Amino acid sequence: MVGTTLAWMNERTNTPFKTLFFALAIIPLVIPGILFTVSWIMLASPKIGLINLALQKLTDSDVVFVNIYTMAGMIFVDGLHIRPWPSC
Repeated sequence: MVGTTLAWMNERTNTPFKTLFFALAIIPLVIPGILFTVSWIMLASPKIGLINLALQKLTDSDVVFVNIYTMAGMIFVDGLHIRPWPSC
C-alpha cells in the first residue's frame, strides 16, 4: 500500500524532488543483488573464500575446491538468485 501511494504521488502529482524519489525507488531493487553477489564471492572465491579456506585447512592442501568465477559458478549463483523461494 505504501509503494502504491508513493508511486501515485511520484507519477500523478507535482511532488517536489520528484527525480530524487524516482532514483530512491530503484535502490531496493539493486542492493539485494549486489549483497547476494558479494556474499558468494566471500564464500567461494579461490583465494579468500571461506569455503576454500576451511577445506584447505581441513585437508592440509592448496587445492582450490570451489571457484565462483567459473561459468558453472556464475550460473549457480545466478540460478539461486532468480529462483522463486517458497513462502513459509
